[in-house]
Amino acid sequence: MNMSALTGEISPLHFPFLLTAEGWFQIVGVENGIICIRYSSMGNKSYLLTWNPISRYSKIISDPNKHYCEGCAFLYSFLYYPNTLDYALLHVYMENLDSSTCVLTMYTSFRRNWNVIVPCPENARRLNPAYVSVNGVVYWVSVITDEEDIQPPYIVSFNIITYSFDQISLPNKGLQGSHTLLVRSEHLCVAANIGDDYSYNSVIWQLDQNSSSFNWTKLFSYSGIGPSYIPATIVDDDIIQIKERHLEVEDIHDFRFTHFHIRRYSPVTGSKKTLQWVNYDNVVKLWTLHKFYPGLFPV
Repeated sequence: MNMSALTGEISPLHFPFLLTAEGWFQIVGVENGIICIRYSSMGNKSYLLTWNPISRYSKIISDPNKHYCEGCAFLYSFLYYPNTLDYALLHVYMENLDSSTCVLTMYTSFRRNWNVIVPCPENARRLNPAYVSVNGVVYWVSVITDEEDIQPPYIVSFNIITYSFDQISLPNKGLQGSHTLLVRSEHLCVAANIGDDYSYNSVIWQLDQNSSSFNWTKLFSYSGIGPSYIPATIVDDDIIQIKERHLEVEDIHDFRFTHFHIRRYSPVTGSKKTLQWVNYDNVVKLWTLHKFYPGLFPV
C-alpha cells in the first residue's frame, strides 16, 4: 500500500519485477526516494533491488543469502552515507545455530561488492529486523530471551563510516513493554509501549548524544484503544499509527475479515486525524512500515 501521510490518498505502487505464486518480496528500507527490496520471483534464488519509482530506474544487487541457515537470525538494512549520493547495504547473520556471535557484511554503491566483513561483538548477537538509520548509523533493539541469560533490552548501533559497534541502554522508565525505534528531525527516538489487548500508552523518548555519553529526553506521551504494540512512524513531527484488527469465524461460511485504521496524531495540538480506513475480506497482516519522500537520487 502506498498512502499519502497528509491526505490519506491511496495510490498503486507497481514493482519492477514479476512474482509467481511461489514468489515473495520484502522491503529492506526506504531512503532519499530509493526503495530497497529483497525478492524472489520463483521462491528460490533471491535478489536485492534498489529502485527509484520516480525515475523508474532500478539496479539488481547480488544477495549474500548463501550464508543463510534455516532457523538462524539475520538482518538486512539499507542506508545512505551522510551528505552523499552513495548508499550501503548491510547483512548481519549467524553462520549456524551454535554460533555465539554474528557476522556483518556490507555492500556499497561505490565498491559494488560485499567484501567488507566485520565480526559482530557479543552484544549484537540478537537481531531485530525493525531497524532505523540516522546519519550513517543503523540502530536495532537487541532482546536476549534465554532463560539462563535474562537481560533488559538495549539498542545496538553500527556506524558504516567507522565500522564500529556501540550499545545504548534504553531509558530506565521505558524498559518494560514493547519498543519501537523512530526517527524525528535526524534524532533517534524510541516509543516505549505499555498496555494490553484493549488499551495502550506510548511514551516517546529522544536520544541526545555527545562525544562521551547518551542521554534520553522524554518528549511526549499518548494513549488510545488497541493492543500495546501498534506500528508507527514519525512524519513532520507527527505520529502515523496503523491499528490492525482481525476477525475469524470458522463455520460453514468460513468468515475472515481484517480492518486497518490509519491515523495521524499531532503531539503539539493533541489532535487526531483519520487518514484512511482499509478493509479486507481475508486475514491480512502488516509487515513493515516505511516513509517515502520522492526524489531523484540515482540507484
